[in-house]
Amino acid sequence: MQNLTNQSMISSQLTKVNGSSLPSDAAPVLKETQPQSLSVEYVVLKTLFFAVIATTGLIGNGLVLATVVRLRKVRAPCDLLVASICLADLGVSIVAAPLRIFEVYNGLVIGEVMCFILVPLQDVFASVSVVTHTVIAVYQYRAVASPFDAKTSEKKVKRYLVVIWITCYLTTGASIMFFLSYDPLKGCHVTFASGTHRMWYQILLVLSFITFPLFIQCAAYVGVICKLRAKNAFQQSHRLPNRISDERLQQSKRLVKILMIMLIAFNLCYLPRGVIMMIKQFAPRASSSVEFGYVNLITLAMFYIKSIINPFILIARSKRFRSNLRVFRRQ
Repeated sequence: MQNLTNQSMISSQLTKVNGSSLPSDAAPVLKETQPQSLSVEYVVLKTLFFAVIATTGLIGNGLVLATVVRLRKVRAPCDLLVASICLADLGVSIVAAPLRIFEVYNGLVIGEVMCFILVPLQDVFASVSVVTHTVIAVYQYRAVASPFDAKTSEKKVKRYLVVIWITCYLTTGASIMFFLSYDPLKGCHVTFASGTHRMWYQILLVLSFITFPLFIQCAAYVGVICKLRAKNAFQQSHRLPNRISDERLQQSKRLVKILMIMLIAFNLCYLPRGVIMMIKQFAPRASSSVEFGYVNLITLAMFYIKSIINPFILIARSKRFRSNLRVFRRQ
């Protein structure tokens, strides 16, 4: 009987919902619920976790951005796309992680103005990451398939990035404002007219920011791998003594590996959260178990870890980034 009581308390703590839920920074489909009764251990662990996310993300992503901005002469157009992802991750560190900590102690009683500014921004940051990863995949396919036709100027990439950020704001940030409401006592929360409206809203976001981008990413990188293998086989079969061409091919392979690692790491952290939220929507009974509560917390942690991993990947895998970083430190 005592075990059942303890199990019930754990389940309540992991799955109970109060009047306000903080939209995660991965589009409103990835909403997280907040326990009503919090143990001291939960509060301390959650505070420490998001403090680490905020600090590490601020330092790591800030360093990447500073390196790209300062070293204009040696940066490539693709560097700007990677910088856009790091900028979105930096936003998670500055906005989303501190809000999570604040939520533990005060809910989302942040004021009406901050409610309509900060909460939508979290969704914008995640959607920008998804779309930019997809654009990078297509960009790499064009660069490998048609290297001369695919050359893109830095100005054009900057225009692409402006379009990406504006589009993501209008489709995720601005759209969630229609469902946001603020109560001085309960704080900031999302309210849908009915369960059906919420369901279709989440389905649309899953298709737009998970299913469709993932299909494009996979198709593009499969095409990249096939093209690189074909080029490598052609050079070996014809024994072309072109050292410059061989070096370019090797550089393309290294760049594709780094970008694929970043994409795989991103999706490993991002996709489980979408699956969890769909289970909550379509199988509420299954989502009420203690085990599901623990899985829910794990996927939430993974979701935020994605915002700090790119600087580590670049430092570990990119000689060019390490070289640029040393130059930046000397300046």
